Amino acid sequence: MAISWAAQMLAIAFVIVTRPADAGAVIAAMASLGTIWSVGLSVLGIYVYKRSQDKAVAAGAVDAAPGGMFAGLMKRLGGA
Repeated sequence: MAISWAAQMLAIAFVIVTRPADAGAVIAAMASLGTIWSVGLSVLGIYVYKRSQDKAVAAGAVDAAPGGMFAGLMKRLGGA
């Protein structure tokens, strides 16, 4: 993910330096990739969160929120 992002930024910088007339079109085209980046980063974030939880359970920690996020929220709010 980091290498892809760095390659994109280097490509934009290269176009800005070498072809300033085309820079606007390239930047606009890169901006349209925002949805793809948001999906990729969301998946990465969920993976990291879940992997951290798995490591904690493997290390002997009690599951922080058995039953999911809403069960933990209800417990904190004083619900059932």
